[in-house]
Amino acid sequence: MLKACCSAAVSINADQIAAIAAESDAPSPISVYDSSGQLVYGEGPTPPDEPTQAAIARRTAHSTDGDIVVAMPITDSEEHVAGALRLVDARGGTDGRVRSAWAMMLLSAAVAIERTESASRSPVPWPSPKAAGCS
Repeated sequence: MLKACCSAAVSINADQIAAIAAESDAPSPISVYDSSGQLVYGEGPTPPDEPTQAAIARRTAHSTDGDIVVAMPITDSEEHVAGALRLVDARGGTDGRVRSAWAMMLLSAAVAIERTESASRSPVPWPSPKAAGCS
């Protein structure tokens, strides 16, 4: 999806961006700026923030002040900057996903420990190496 957005025609078309943003795998929310820094699509800041200004100047940039913001230049086939794509991931959403992943890992570890302890208390005796055919 991002490649499609960043290889869009040099004249950035808000309708084209809206169609790309509506795709099921599109990140949310996105904003698109033209090469002069004008907001073409989305709800990004006006004037553009530091990461977006850096992208218009041909540099990929990011910020972690509050939200995670990543901006990258949109270029034509000859690498001329036509604008910038700005993506935002709210820190709360990221933190929630990280906490969920840690909770699942802790739950898995607890289940594994419980099963190990249950197996060690099992009344079924382990076969001796001779009974298992080992010398």
